[in-house]
Amino acid sequence: MRVRPLLAGEIRISEHFARCPDGALGPWRGLLSQVLRRDLRWSPVPVYLLEHPREGPIVIDTGYAADAASDPARTLGPATGLLFQHRPYDLDVLLERAGVRAADVGLVVMTHLHSDHASGIERFAHAEVVADAREWRAADRGGSGLSTGGYVTKLIRAIPRRRVVEVDGPRSRPLGPFAHTLDLLGDGSITLLSTPGHTPGHCSILLRTGSGRELLVAADAADHAAQIRRPAPTVAMTDRSAFLASQVTLGQYAALHPDTLMIPGHDPGFWPFLDEVYA
Repeated sequence: MRVRPLLAGEIRISEHFARCPDGALGPWRGLLSQVLRRDLRWSPVPVYLLEHPREGPIVIDTGYAADAASDPARTLGPATGLLFQHRPYDLDVLLERAGVRAADVGLVVMTHLHSDHASGIERFAHAEVVADAREWRAADRGGSGLSTGGYVTKLIRAIPRRRVVEVDGPRSRPLGPFAHTLDLLGDGSITLLSTPGHTPGHCSILLRTGSGRELLVAADAADHAAQIRRPAPTVAMTDRSAFLASQVTLGQYAALHPDTLMIPGHDPGFWPFLDEVYA
């Protein structure tokens, strides 16, 4: 399997939102920094194109909708559309440069269903969309608070082909420090890792290329690489203790597997050093 990291857009995030101040009021202080536009940085919104020898093109997360710049509230929601500035890039063009059309993608794997990851889901309406059962439930329910917001329920409920998996269910297996993992295709190429806390059903994803190289897509379990080395909270958490525990587990895996490339979710300092393709 080959893995192509694609920069599907950028989101402008306060440093204090991604890694919020300590203390009980830390998330609210971090939110205030975002509202007041303090210490903002343009941060990557990644999509990963997987070229699987048997399954064909697969994508992890979906980037932005084609109209995200002109009508951000439609697929990003009013809060995310207003709270953050967005730079959507044309994912169709990015895929075509890799020799793939969106119509060729038969499987979409979601780390979680927050709108900055699911805005472009309509582009793959023909494909099967995989997410953890807890994440489907949270997204269908939605909400407006710091711990329940981030979902556009109308967009999620309209997904025609859902695949509900239980990463902590009967097929779950431990993998190193991870208590619950799921080998999605049965060949070890895509393994879902339960990393809750940012959202109830958040999954990081371990990828194994054809050469045996491992990449671990942490997604929003760790916005920045530093959070894998030294756990730190973010503003957007459904469960603070679970969030920090997931970062500890990511750090333990990194220590046990120093050759594994650990990829954080929205780290502007990390993204430029990624290769165009991992084979």
